[in-house]
Order: sequence, then structure tokens, then C-alpha cells
Amino acid sequence: MKVTDIIRYLVLTILIIVATNLPCVANDGNNVSDTIGYTNGASNNSEQISFSEERVASEKNIDKAMLANDTLQLADAYFRLASNQQLQGQNRTAFTNMSMALKFYTVANFELGIAKCLDNIGSIYRYGGAFEKALEYHLKAKDIFIEQKDTTGLIHSINNLGILYRNLNDYPKARELYFNAIELGDKVHSDLLATVYNSVGSFFWYQQKNDSALIYYRKALNYAPVTLQLKERHCAVLNNIGNVYRTSGKLDSALYYYELSLKESYRYELANLAAITLKNQAKTFLLKGQLNKANASLNESINLAEQSNLVKILMEDYLVQSEIYRKKGDYKKSLEKHVLYSQMKDSVLTVDQLNRIAQLELDYTLQQVEKDKLVLKKNIAERDLEIARNKNYLFSFVFFTVLLILIAGVIYFRYLSNIKLKRKLQLLNEELERGVKQRTQSLEEEIEEHKQTEEELLNSKLKAEEADRLKTAFLSNMSHEIRTPMNAIVGFSELLLEGDFNEEERTEFANMIQSNGDDLLHLLNDIIDISMIESSQLKIVKSRILVGDIMEQIHNNYLTSDYYKNKEDLEFILEVPSYNITIVSDEFRLRQILNNLVSNALKFTSKGYVKLGFQVQDRYILFYVEDTGVGIDKVYQKQIFERFLKVGNDVSNLNRGNGLGLTITKNLVQLLEGSIELQSEEGLGSKFTFKLPL
Repeated sequence: MKVTDIIRYLVLTILIIVATNLPCVANDGNNVSDTIGYTNGASNNSEQISFSEERVASEKNIDKAMLANDTLQLADAYFRLASNQQLQGQNRTAFTNMSMALKFYTVANFELGIAKCLDNIGSIYRYGGAFEKALEYHLKAKDIFIEQKDTTGLIHSINNLGILYRNLNDYPKARELYFNAIELGDKVHSDLLATVYNSVGSFFWYQQKNDSALIYYRKALNYAPVTLQLKERHCAVLNNIGNVYRTSGKLDSALYYYELSLKESYRYELANLAAITLKNQAKTFLLKGQLNKANASLNESINLAEQSNLVKILMEDYLVQSEIYRKKGDYKKSLEKHVLYSQMKDSVLTVDQLNRIAQLELDYTLQQVEKDKLVLKKNIAERDLEIARNKNYLFSFVFFTVLLILIAGVIYFRYLSNIKLKRKLQLLNEELERGVKQRTQSLEEEIEEHKQTEEELLNSKLKAEEADRLKTAFLSNMSHEIRTPMNAIVGFSELLLEGDFNEEERTEFANMIQSNGDDLLHLLNDIIDISMIESSQLKIVKSRILVGDIMEQIHNNYLTSDYYKNKEDLEFILEVPSYNITIVSDEFRLRQILNNLVSNALKFTSKGYVKLGFQVQDRYILFYVEDTGVGIDKVYQKQIFERFLKVGNDVSNLNRGNGLGLTITKNLVQLLEGSIELQSEEGLGSKFTFKLPL
């Protein structure tokens, strides 16, 4: 056996050992709506083939592919086997074999096979509640299907994403994805619409819209169960219709559809669906008061769940059975069943933890296998390169040896008297050439060092001049900003002490003192904030924030402020969605950012409008403040966020602000893990936007 074969079988054995330790995650629940995945080969074409026959055929194909050393054939065989197991709810073994298929498709560089495996593994992660991992795999699969222009795969991945968002209670997103899948399915007349219609029916059932659910479930029934996937879907749809009638109070209709689903589940060897349907049938008998029938259905469901290791179904069976015995008055048995339910619940929590650990271990193992494979390829390539290099050396050596012998013979016989002289001359020339090269290189290095020194000195000079200019501008700015409110405070304080004024005038003076004191305090706070930011001492305190409430409060505050109420031709507009959004961030700093931007917009806008609003974009929330004010020249837009900088640095404009507000704003946005941008045109207004993660 070759070394490469030994390595391949060792890797395969390690992967199987690791993956076999994954705990089983059953496809349980009352409503069976999750897309099970793809099927391959004969199962798509034969109406008579059973799950057991398909499994046996897949296992034989694996053996044949291993003997033939055919990587792509081996990947297809593992994929068929995993799809068969996934349809029957055997998710632990399905995960193992689907991971093997993904590995071999990756080695064969078959993109569509990789995408199908990623989508199915995403479904298995979703069954186990690992929604972030599921989203990652479904999105990767979707991107590949779009790139490969595979409509069938794209319908699968979009439908699976819809189910995932429905599990996350994002119903608008789920609805959009479902109807995108229906639109694609209609264009190509795909049988996958049976699966999509079943998912849409469950979407409406979870929202208690039973009439809409029935419409889509019945659409799903229009597709004849001619493949294993459609057979499984057909059974699931019958069970789901029974659930709709049960929740609608039409118990006899529910029992009729449960019985149809059970017959087909037994016929197609779908133990997981049979266990779920029997549990739902027992719930219906319980609602009708037929306790013995309910108990009989539950016993059969428990038997199937134990055989297939469907832990979560078994747990719910015990809970329902406890309720039956309670209604019978047999409190001892009721307590026994409830104890079994509690024990199963605790074990499920432990199994889920072990499942997550095993998944991480498998991911790590797959990464190590890929690394080892790359190292092996690198070693083989280096070895081949070394062999080729040695061959070249040998050929070169022989060639030059023969050539030198011939040259030596000619020189010996024809130029014997001149050999020593030529050799000495050659040595002298070589030495002279080396000396010239060394001196030239030394001169070039010295010239380069002088250039670098000159450039560094010039940069240092420019930085010193810029620092001096900024310092001068900042000192002028701060002296003006501090002197203005201080003059007002001192002046009105002297008037209060010396003058004889009535109560109204004294109140007005006190208000002026307070207003200028607030301005001075705001300036000092800005200086403190920029100092804390520069020294990395400013702390971010995060909490849950209702964004809509904050926006409304800021809008209401400025409607009555001096910034706005004295401007008759200016409209202050609030633009927020009809729904509220909650984010985790620092509420105080978010308010500070918005107040800085809004106060600037109102300060520099005399007519037109100022807009304050936010939008949700993917995983970010986008805030914006837009105005029709004076705008900012493009020359200054890149430096508008610099410290202590005002446009033009003209002392005559110092009353327009202290040059710290936008600097603080940008740094606060970055501390909140966001980014800020400016769009402006002089004379036409400005728009500040910043993004924060949801």
C-alpha cells in the first residue's frame, strides 16, 4: 500500500472516531417544518426505493469509491448516505457523514457539492439551536449557489434561511425569504415548492394564522411523493395540517390527518415523524378527554423515540403522560412520569453542552487535517523541486566539465605560453571591478542616508510648525471662548451687586449668568473629555437602549431651545421607523454624539430644515443629522474632525465654537465600535452619518 493511501485511511479513521462521539440532536417538536436537505442519485428517480435500500446502496458505493480511490465518487456516496439519515431524523450520524462528504468535495474542489454540504450542516446546527453557526453555513452555501448559478440549491438555502429567521422570531425577514424561494421555484417549476409551501404554512401557523397555514399546506400536498424527500415532506405536511385543526378546536379533523401521516410514516420507515405524530395525536385525545387512547398513543411514541434516541420527543412524551395520569387521579404515576421528564430535561441540557464541545472539536480536527494535508503537499513539492534541481545540477556539471576539458585542451596546446599572464590579468580586473562596485555601493548608501535625513528634518519642521499653529489657534480659541462667558458672568454679577433693579431685571441678569455659566461648563467638559480620550481614560458603560425614545427626547429638547425657537424659517424634522430598536451601547455618550451634531446643524442653519433620524442596515444601525445650512468647503472636509481645528482657523469665527465638538464626536463613535462620515457641499448643507453595531 502506498504512503498516501495509509495517510488517507488514517485521516478518515480519526474523523469518524471524533464525529461518532457527537450526541444526537433529534428533529422534534409539534410542527415539522424544517427543510431536511438534498437527495442524490437513485432516490431522485425511483418511486419504489425505500430508505433502507437507499442506505444500503450508499454504503456499497462508499466501499467501491474507496477501492477505486475516486475522491468525487466517495464524496457523492457519503452525501447520499448523510441525506438519507437526515431525512429519517438520525442527525448525529448524518452530521458525521455530511462532514466527511464536505471534506472529500473540498479535496475534489467541487463547489456545488461543498455548497450542498454546507447547507445541510447548517440545518443540523439549527436543529441543535446553534443559530449563529447555522446562519454562517447557510449564507456560505447561498453565496456559492449564486456564484454557480444553481437555482435548485439557491431555493434550498433561501428556504433554510427563512426557517432560521422564523426560529429567531424575525418574521418580516423570514416572510421575505420564503416568497423569494417561491418566486424562484415558480420560474423553474421545481418540486422543491412542496418543501417551501410547507415552511410557509408553518410560518403562518406559528403566528396563529390557521387559515393561511392551511392554504399553503394544501399547496404542498399537490406534489406527489415520488422521491424520498417528497415522501418525508408529505408525511410532515399531513402532521402539520393535523396541528392546525387541533389548535383550531377541530379535533376529529386533526385525528384524521394524524392517522394519514402515521400510515405513511410507517410505510416509509420514518420513525422520527411517526413519534412526533403519535405525540400530537395523544394531545388531541387528551383534549377530547379520551385518556386511555391518549396514553396508548404516547406509549407507542415513547417506544419509537427510545429506539431512535429522540431525546427531546421522549421528554415531551413523559410530560404529556404525566398530565394524563394526573387527570386520571393516579398521582403516583403522574409524579413518576414528571420525574422522568425532569431527568430527561437535565440530560438534554448536558447533551447540548457536549454537542457544542464536540462540534468545536470536529471543526478543530478538520482544520488540523487541512493543515496536515497542506504540509504534506508542500513537502512533496519541495522534494520534487529538490530532485529536479539535483538533476539540473548533474546535467550542468557534466556539460561544463566536458566544456572545460575541451577549452583546457585547446588552451594548453595553442596558448600555453599566455595562460599565466591571462589569469593574472583576469584576477586584477576582477579585484578592480569588486573595488569599484563596493565604492559605488558605499556612495549610493551615503546619498540615500542624506536624503532620508533631509526628509526627516523637513517632516519634523513641518510637524513643529503645524503644532505651533494649532497651539496658537487653540489658545486664541480657548481664551476667547472662556473670556466671553466670564465677561458676561462678571459683568452681570457686578450689576446685581451694585445696581438698584427690580425683581424682573434681577431675574433676567441671573438667567444670563446661569446661561453663560452653562456655556463655560460645557467648554470645560469638552476639554476634560478630549483630555480623557487622548489619555485613554474615558470609560464606556454599556446598557440596553431604546433608540426611538432617545431620538424623541433629543428632538423635543431642541424644539424649545434657543438654537431653534428663534429661527422662524427653519424646520426641525425627526425621521424614525414605526418600530423601536434596542441596542447595547453607552446611552450618555450616544446622547452626547447626537447633541453635538444636532447643535452644530441648528447653529449653522438659518432656514430650510434640519433632519434627525436613524435606519437599520444589516447588522448596523445608521444615525444621521442632515441640514440645509452653510455647508463645508471640500478643502476642509478631510480635516474637520481634527483636534482644536476650526475651518480656516480665523479668530473672527471663534464665536462659532471651540473646535472640539466634532473631534470628541468622532472619538466617541470609535469608542462605541462605530464609524462616522461627512457629506457636504458649501452653500447647500451637510449630512453627518455614523454607524453603530446592533
